[in-house]
Amino acid sequence: MSGFNALTLPNVRLSQKLLERWPTHTYFLNRGTSYGEVMSTVITKNPHWDFELMGGEVRGEDTYDVRHIKVYAGKEWLGTVSYEYHGSDRKIHIANARIASERVRNQGKAVTADPKRALSLISKAFYRKTPTELMAQARGEASNLLYRINSDIAMRFTQRRNNFNESAGEFVLAMQVELAAIMNASPNGRDLIGKLEERSQSLRALADIKELITTSDLNKATTVVAMPVGYVVHSGDTLSTHTDDTLPEDLRGPLGMLKLTEAGTVLPVGVRVNDTVFFIRNEGESDAVKV
Repeated sequence: MSGFNALTLPNVRLSQKLLERWPTHTYFLNRGTSYGEVMSTVITKNPHWDFELMGGEVRGEDTYDVRHIKVYAGKEWLGTVSYEYHGSDRKIHIANARIASERVRNQGKAVTADPKRALSLISKAFYRKTPTELMAQARGEASNLLYRINSDIAMRFTQRRNNFNESAGEFVLAMQVELAAIMNASPNGRDLIGKLEERSQSLRALADIKELITTSDLNKATTVVAMPVGYVVHSGDTLSTHTDDTLPEDLRGPLGMLKLTEAGTVLPVGVRVNDTVFFIRNEGESDAVKV
């Protein structure tokens, strides 16, 4: 078999599953197959990419024939290339988000037996997300998070409202039964008043956040994606990229506040969606509440 041990290259690593099952095997890329020919070329010609060996077949006692590889640029997944049966023959299957958006057949994958065709597809489709693609993904994640938060708040709002009503009822009853004690600020009266006030504040806080989330509009706010170097910003109909020095002044304060919070925290200025995505409102003031 003509090929080489893929793990001899510095930009190739094993998946956790393979590392646990066969850590000492030789992971072989067979240049005698179209897949081995393609991936040998892709790996050696792209030293700036990282390749994670995901699957294949065990050959003999200590050899593993690699047939499934994920490709990364840093932490960003660029795509997956595998060697799978297509009908009665094995063919190269190439998958990533760009390819899937253009194909409805073969589960959104490009399928070919031609090594040159495969290399061309990988060359055209495997590259880092553009600012437009990053922003589309970020705004989708922001929308999903806001929907989940709103659903959670709606449920908790109802529960807290019910608790508030119960507490109010207890308070009124206590006023009727123990009016003298309450007027004299007895311990029992203070406890009832404190309980009511605590639940009232909680109810108001949740009501404020529910209003914040339900009235937030992704088209009337700013979405910021933090990159390893710089930012991608979408505001209104404008998509722009910035460095720390060129980031608009009106975003620096809100962004700095959100960076100090955990994902899912609502501040008056917006929401931290995840490690890199920030949804900044154009107006509004209330205390930060973790939901």
